[in-house]
Amino acid sequence: MLSLEGIDVTFSRAGSPIHILDGFSLHVADGEFVALAGRSGSGKSTTITVAFGRRIPDVGTVHCGDLDIAGKSEKELQKIRKEEIGFASQDALVFDDLSVIANVKVGGGTTERCLELLDGAGLSDFENMSGGRISGGERQRVGVAQALAKDPSMVLMDEPTSSLDKAASALVIAQLRAAADRGAAVLVATHDDMVKDEADQVIQL
Repeated sequence: MLSLEGIDVTFSRAGSPIHILDGFSLHVADGEFVALAGRSGSGKSTTITVAFGRRIPDVGTVHCGDLDIAGKSEKELQKIRKEEIGFASQDALVFDDLSVIANVKVGGGTTERCLELLDGAGLSDFENMSGGRISGGERQRVGVAQALAKDPSMVLMDEPTSSLDKAASALVIAQLRAAADRGAAVLVATHDDMVKDEADQVIQL
């Protein structure tokens, strides 16, 4: 389960404070697929980074299951991320000098599981290709597979279909749905109507 309570994040712009997520709360149950929607600058990406522990809120609490994310040290957060959280940003973490399968295995998981995810993403013929030779959309799908490789209990994704056509988006959405069906709490920031249509709940920011 993912729970954000009373989150307040403040940025400074031209010397003036800008409040994002002022008093914002959300709850994603185990097995639930939730989409975060809203205009650019509304706080979707900020919510994902707060849930991941990359941005500590000025006010509020973040819980992954019984663990208080906002109250942990960076060392403790790294352990939680490694064991519990699958994360993919818009800029996929793909290493040019590693093969596609090796890139997916960076996220953990068995070779069999990584190959299964590549197949589900329509990339089964790319496993031995170097990360530097694949397209932007293919990199994005590799990043999603990497995030799902260890079957995490919580999945956080920021615009995972932004570089994809409808067919490729449908494959990624199916993988996110499968993660929720296995019991993961799935939170996705998105502009994509296909993602919103598949989600169990859409939260408008």
